[in-house]
Amino acid sequence: MINAIYADMLAIINKHQFEVATLYPVDLICDRSRLEASATSGASIAWCVGNTHIHIVFLGLEPENNEMVHCFTNLSAGDKFYLIKIGQSDYSFKEMDRKQFADLASTRIPYRMLGTASDFTLYKDTRRLARCVTQRHGTYENVVFKTKITAFESLHKHDRDAVELWCNRKISEASGSVFSKRELDWQESGQAFQLQAA
Repeated sequence: MINAIYADMLAIINKHQFEVATLYPVDLICDRSRLEASATSGASIAWCVGNTHIHIVFLGLEPENNEMVHCFTNLSAGDKFYLIKIGQSDYSFKEMDRKQFADLASTRIPYRMLGTASDFTLYKDTRRLARCVTQRHGTYENVVFKTKITAFESLHKHDRDAVELWCNRKISEASGSVFSKRELDWQESGQAFQLQAA
């Protein structure tokens, strides 16, 4: 299905005669990589495409992630906006105007954390998903933030992505940078951890 989604993205770029595929082909490779890693059943993706840029954000995982759609609406007057919804065996593209796209920032986020940035439990509604404990290692010049993630149950790919996104966001807050070195290490809980397929 990823190949079909990617082909439709290229068709839309060509339809609008955007030059992004020629000018910045690496951006397309990055977005394809993100699709391959995270596009599972139930995913909602905000996609902004223009002549010189292309951006995707997975909605409903984390508050700051949702807010990124506001940034995308201020890039260029000629941009086009889409909502991509992924089902069990199908997907859809819906073109949106700038206001509709900005409204995607209010997409419901079922995830919440309890605890501190360095030791928290992530919940989905009332269900405990995982405990995340982060420690700082190394020297002042070469700091690595290592997070041990212990799942309380088998996790759907979408939930696993949310856990990793929340961990990375908290590491960025603690380090003051999105570029800090980090390691996410999934631990086994009392039950054997198993990633559920979509």
